[in-house]
Amino acid sequence: MDSTSETDSTSEADSTAETGSEQICECIEIQGDDAEFFEDPLLPTCPADSCPPIQVSSVYGGATDTGGDEGFVLTNPDALVCALEALRDRSPKLLQWDEDIDFGFSYDRGYVFIREDGSAIHRRWDREDLGGEVYDAQLGELHEPEHFQACLDDPDDAARFDCARHPLANSTQVCDEGWWTSSI
Repeated sequence: MDSTSETDSTSEADSTAETGSEQICECIEIQGDDAEFFEDPLLPTCPADSCPPIQVSSVYGGATDTGGDEGFVLTNPDALVCALEALRDRSPKLLQWDEDIDFGFSYDRGYVFIREDGSAIHRRWDREDLGGEVYDAQLGELHEPEHFQACLDDPDDAARFDCARHPLANSTQVCDEGWWTSSI
C-alpha cells in the first residue's frame, strides 16, 4: 500500500468515526460557547417517553422547616420509581431530576436519556450562590439491571435518588462539553 492510499483510508475512517458520533449524539444540541450566563443546558431533542421529573428538597448543615439539622425530602416518590424501573428495564425514556438545595440558594439538576439500544446519555448541572457548572453530556453504558433493582429495593429515598442520578457504569464518549458560569 502506498502512502497516498494509507492517507485516504485514514481520512475515510476518521470521517466515519465523526459521522458515527454525530448519529449517536444527534439528540444533543451542542451549546458550548453559545451558552448564556446561568443557562441550563438544553434537553435532548429526540422525542421520547418520559417519567415525571424527580423533585427533591435538601438542606445541608442548616435548620430545616421541621427544626432538624439536615433534611432530604422526596416530593414525588412515584417519579423516582418510574426512573429506576426505566433504568433497570432499559426502557427508552427521558428521566430528569431537580434537587433544590438549602432553600433555593443552590440546586442540582440533570437528565438521563435512555436510547433505543439500551445505552444512555447523562448530563447534570449545578449552581451554588453565584457560580455553577454544566458537566459534559456523556454517552455510556448503564449499570446492570440488578444494580437498579437493588436501588428499587432500598428503603432509603436519598440512596435511591443517588442511584437514579448516577446511572452510568462507564462513559464511552462526550456528546457536548460542559462549561462553568460565574458572576464574579
